[in-house]
Amino acid sequence: ARLDDGAIFRSPAAVPAAVPAAGVAAAAGDRVVRAHFDIYRYGDALAYFKEPCTADAVAPRFFLRVTPAERAAFARDFSFAEHGYLLDGRCLAVVALPDYEIARISTGQYLPETGAVWEADFSP
Repeated sequence: ARLDDGAIFRSPAAVPAAVPAAGVAAAAGDRVVRAHFDIYRYGDALAYFKEPCTADAVAPRFFLRVTPAERAAFARDFSFAEHGYLLDGRCLAVVALPDYEIARISTGQYLPETGAVWEADFSP
């Protein structure tokens, strides 16, 4: 599996072996947030994991805002349908983070007509 310029693992076969069928193990990353999705820091990426998971849970768009220690901010909105997968009641998407020191991360899901479904802010 490769992560390039924000690419996300596109199929279950591309998910690292460290992400077992039962969930994202501590070996795969450190859980940094427990919200509607468990969010793990996985090296230079964030992993969004949910179990059980349905298509309705991943319908709202996701957002990711990174506040760097000393650079311009990084922002990305992404659709789970385009970049993640739902398999056997589990959802997983892995998003590459920018390659610089990060001061703060804000992420969550939103609906354009109503706003945030959920939001989490944390320091990595």
